[in-house]
Amino acid sequence: MLSVIRYSRRLFLLLTLLLPAGNGWSDNFSSQAVQAVTHWLEPRANELAESLEASHFKVSVEPPPGRIKLSRCPTAPRVKLLTRLAPGRQSLRVICHEQNNQSLMVHAYISLFVPVIVSRQRIQKGALITENNSLWQTLDISHLKQGYFRDIAPLKGLPALRTIKPGQVLTPEMFLSSHQDAENSGIAE
Repeated sequence: MLSVIRYSRRLFLLLTLLLPAGNGWSDNFSSQAVQAVTHWLEPRANELAESLEASHFKVSVEPPPGRIKLSRCPTAPRVKLLTRLAPGRQSLRVICHEQNNQSLMVHAYISLFVPVIVSRQRIQKGALITENNSLWQTLDISHLKQGYFRDIAPLKGLPALRTIKPGQVLTPEMFLSSHQDAENSGIAE
């Protein structure tokens, strides 16, 4: 199964790399910037997905506002990442040196889908997590700001600090009394 996922990722990357960024397909700099950011961000998101053992990823690029009218760059524009490469919102600057360094700020979003532990049923305060009351569900971790668990082992012997609803992502704050405990337990945040 893992080889099928890797093959699919490589095929997808190959197809996106074959799509030219900065050719006649772009009618203005805004659409050219979207293509350039997509072309630049896809392989980096793929590396990030592989490093986190994500089942898959998605890159979404927000087009700049339509009111911005800049002429097309004669060559492929340069892309510069302005934020740390991580799951979630990215800010990038797209620069055309041939047009007096005209540039646009473009925003993109990286979604990484990873199996995390969620509650299968209602878990009462003080109860321990087991395979019977939890399950793995593949979710976009860019939305899990409270952290998550990828393995049930760190939860062994830890009682729930509050009642947990069915289908809720299990987070460190549900089991650990301090942030320091979370750092010492091997929990993904």
